[in-house]
Amino acid sequence: MRNAAPIAALLAILSGPLLTALSQDQKAKPPFCSKAALAALRPLPKLKYRCISSDDSDDKILKQPARQKAIRAVEAQLALLNSAAWWQQSVDALNACYVRRTPGQLTDDQKEKFDYGMNLSGDERFRLISLADPCYQTGYNGSIAFLLYYKAGNVFVTQVLDGYFSRADNSLGIDYANHNGDLIIEIATGTGGLHPEITNYYFVIDRKTNHAVPKRLFKAGKGLVNSISSALLLSSTEDAGLPEDAAELSIIRKHALAPSFSFYDEDDQGTIEASERKFTRTVLKWNGRYYE
Repeated sequence: MRNAAPIAALLAILSGPLLTALSQDQKAKPPFCSKAALAALRPLPKLKYRCISSDDSDDKILKQPARQKAIRAVEAQLALLNSAAWWQQSVDALNACYVRRTPGQLTDDQKEKFDYGMNLSGDERFRLISLADPCYQTGYNGSIAFLLYYKAGNVFVTQVLDGYFSRADNSLGIDYANHNGDLIIEIATGTGGLHPEITNYYFVIDRKTNHAVPKRLFKAGKGLVNSISSALLLSSTEDAGLPEDAAELSIIRKHALAPSFSFYDEDDQGTIEASERKFTRTVLKWNGRYYE
């Protein structure tokens, strides 16, 4: 499964799109649309509704009744992606076929579209699909994202991001952890730009409904929240003089919750120097119920 590991993400920001982490073997394989993947291909829905505002940054767009109706229609269409063949194919092969539409290796032009325009990630159980929003933040990849959970031939669809936008292409990643019999899903996002940040959102698959619900893992004031953010160092932990396990928001490791993790704030008074900026580091530890 693709995981938006922070170091891989920051390197991707420097070179173009914010890509999710892949193994070295996966990185070496050129995108290829196989005959099996093409045969398993299913069309992805589009979010369609009439734009009523000339200001695509107006948050009122998100509550527009026509948009809400369009979202419900998309969810119904996504629930029909229950073909076993589609789920058995890798997302890389499917994305290559969505770009190429015929079997074979991608051309240079197609590779660029593949690198900058993927909207499907995940594995044989979970898939994250982001769909472009035709009216909201169109200049910053405005989109909406859904988590698909495949179980016993059925697809359970949950909207996990709404009104999401970023300067970075391919700025979404997904990972999961097995914890006390629960499946905890991590949705990682990134901003790009000169002062990039990442924000991770966490959900758990409800055992009764099979839909994703927020998993509140982090102490915030007197309550708990399901999201957390960090500035990106734009440097390796070694170059920044930090421990190897101090990467930004390294919360899920080998599909398990880490005992502790680090996040960073850009701070002119910080003692950590990286990429000609200064940061402060905070370490949160797992207490058996949440991170504090």
